[in-house]
Amino acid sequence: MAKDRIYQYLIYIAMIAFLAIGIIEPLRLLIFKSFHDANNQFIGLMNIQKFISEPRLIKALLNSLWVSTIVAMINLVIATSIAYSVSRLNIKGRTLIQIICVFPLYIPSIFPALGLIYLFGSQGILSQYLDGFELYGLLGVVVGCLIFTLPHAVLMMSTAMKGIDIQLYKAADSLAATEWIKFFKITIPSIKYGLMNTFIVIFILTLTDFGVPKILGGQMPLLATEIYKEVIGQQNFSMGATLSLLLLFPVLIAACLDYVIRRKQKAIGEVNHTQNYGFSWAQKLIFSVISWAVALSVLLVLGIVIYGSFINFWPFDLTFTLENYNFRSLGYDWQPYFNSLRLALYVGLLGVLLAFSASYLVNRANIHTKAKNLLSFIALLPMAIPGTVLGLAYIFMVNAWPSIGNSVRNSFVLLTTNTTIHLFSVIFLTFSIHLSRLPIQYEKTSDSLGRSRFITIQKVIIPLSMPIIVEVFFFLAINAMTTISAVIFLYNPDTILASITILHMEESGALASSAAMGTLIFATCLVFRVIQLFIQRYIHEK
Repeated sequence: MAKDRIYQYLIYIAMIAFLAIGIIEPLRLLIFKSFHDANNQFIGLMNIQKFISEPRLIKALLNSLWVSTIVAMINLVIATSIAYSVSRLNIKGRTLIQIICVFPLYIPSIFPALGLIYLFGSQGILSQYLDGFELYGLLGVVVGCLIFTLPHAVLMMSTAMKGIDIQLYKAADSLAATEWIKFFKITIPSIKYGLMNTFIVIFILTLTDFGVPKILGGQMPLLATEIYKEVIGQQNFSMGATLSLLLLFPVLIAACLDYVIRRKQKAIGEVNHTQNYGFSWAQKLIFSVISWAVALSVLLVLGIVIYGSFINFWPFDLTFTLENYNFRSLGYDWQPYFNSLRLALYVGLLGVLLAFSASYLVNRANIHTKAKNLLSFIALLPMAIPGTVLGLAYIFMVNAWPSIGNSVRNSFVLLTTNTTIHLFSVIFLTFSIHLSRLPIQYEKTSDSLGRSRFITIQKVIIPLSMPIIVEVFFFLAINAMTTISAVIFLYNPDTILASITILHMEESGALASSAAMGTLIFATCLVFRVIQLFIQRYIHEK
């Protein structure tokens, strides 16, 4: 089937070209810009020297690393406790705890920051009982990021917890080991790779987040917000590029460590089944209290934002109103919300098409192994690129190509491409795992019968992959609705998104309208999730 192979290579070349333009070229221009001024004159290490000589920028880097470490360590303990309660202990309401803990997946990172303002801000409900409490600064950023990153930590630790072999606990019982000994001698060692993976992922998410530090950072400098100030506030794109590279280095190191750990985790074997097995009432009580305390705290922070979106004037006039959902008075109307829906559709469709094609080429296509490895390497690069850095790099690319840039600057092309590339590694891995598990005999049989592989893809591979395709589409749609850091530099008045207007409304003092827009995003993402479940259920029943 020489003709088939030619078509596969043509698709491969097109995929490499797209990813090179969407990933490698922006990074090249980012590096170039960090060593050149606004007139593209070479300035060497001048920006690095300025960074070293500026105490605020040094402090921003150290603060970012410190905050990320604190959040990762605390969430590791919390997520391990919840995952242990849900996976190993038969505590009451464990399904409800799981549902509540994943709610932050469906909101922008600004949303929990708004909830903390409603609770602990200058006019917060609980502020009057906390003398001297200061929300803005280290404490506020840490708590906001804990809520924002909690779902990722809980999901990862729950997966790791399910990989513990129940036979180890039975053997420990035969030796009369206590429950705490089993926890520290069996559970913790068995999930060590999951612990390391979770720590790294939460560290990266916190380090690269823009929403929470922008709202709750106060006077504490952080690297993500300093990049924003350099680019938007001072129009110093060259220094912004340098700070972006500094943010990129720790993320790249963490991503490499994550990759090595995942390889080791894969090497120790596949997941075994576990079951609930003999735990004392005291142990159940301790983990139940921790799990419910976290779940109720998340529910309180998110719930107060939804409640505040229907309040006339917080906290002086608590009468019910829908006026906060009339964004016209703020100059936005509902256009940002519809823009976000439009972006969600575009990103979902483009992401599914590109990631599925790339994953098929890497895992099942009849092309050279080295070509597959190159495509796989490029497809995994976005995993190590923070959204803020990628967004800034896209500005440089648009400015470097004025003939093309002018046509895409005021359209959704830039936002769609940027958001898709930002999420590409995750969906590429998702499709790769799925496609690698399908029997290769489908293609071999097709080849032996002289049938085109594209017919096999259409008639066999795609139907078998529909549940994963639906899952990836809605994953992309939800992330497109909630993203901030990836698009903060790329919007214009015609393409401004709902997640960005939340930030601007809060900055202008319209807290209730900001909460209303955030509530719309939250409700929309929940609807997306329900639709996804119905479609997947229909596919399975069919």
